[in-house]
Amino acid sequence: MHFEKMVEMGFMGKRWPAAKSRYELYEKKNKEDFTNFYDTYHEVMKLREEYLQGVNNGTYFSINLDGSTSSDSTPEILIRKRIKEFFISGRQLLNNFGKSGLLEDGDFKVSSFLLYKESEVEKYIKTFSENFRYKQGHLKIIDIAKKAQVDFKKDFMQLRADIEHDYDTEIPKFKISAYNGEAVVEEPTYNGTNFFILIDKYYHGTLNLIEDMAAYFYGVNACANTDGKITLFFRKDEVDPPRFRFRYAITLDVGDPSLQRLINPRRA
Repeated sequence: MHFEKMVEMGFMGKRWPAAKSRYELYEKKNKEDFTNFYDTYHEVMKLREEYLQGVNNGTYFSINLDGSTSSDSTPEILIRKRIKEFFISGRQLLNNFGKSGLLEDGDFKVSSFLLYKESEVEKYIKTFSENFRYKQGHLKIIDIAKKAQVDFKKDFMQLRADIEHDYDTEIPKFKISAYNGEAVVEEPTYNGTNFFILIDKYYHGTLNLIEDMAAYFYGVNACANTDGKITLFFRKDEVDPPRFRFRYAITLDVGDPSLQRLINPRRA
């Protein structure tokens, strides 16, 4: 969902001006973070596809009559630079999102748990959770962040630190050879997984994490501030953002079978 729509549907009463102001400030200052992350991801994938095609059609790899081979690995240099930019932009996106104040309500602050170790997150919960305005829903948001830490964020951050320190060593290279007169490409791997599959996982994981947390934050507010008439749903059927069919919906509960209710008034 779009943040602007989430903020509007949160029905945050007296807190609305502050919530709207934070959104407008974030939109002005940090929209570039999303753009950079989006652009570097798609450029990495585009460069990878072009390089693979170039190897297979003889542009970057050829087999001579005597069986020897010739190759041009120049495209790899650009691919590796863009991969480094991808990891840096992803870290910057999460960091700035956490500090933006978009998902902040009293003692509940995403900046206090999004990029911290589990022990520090548990300490934060123990110290402040009793003061959370909507404890059940706010703890759910923390759980989302903790699950993301296990699913991808810990590995993403560690790999980002390694790559930023020495990307030429930490980003593995393509291996190209000839077999029966044809080019054979072995793509770079990290701990046995195709590097580009990992990038795809980190890209979608990062954006889904931000959307998951934001949807629950504003969904909890909407449910609490409308006595459950408007609440958060998950779309069970096809998602189509260009047609405004997002993964989540904050809307009236009209018994739509395509929507799964996620927050009940008693648990807001």
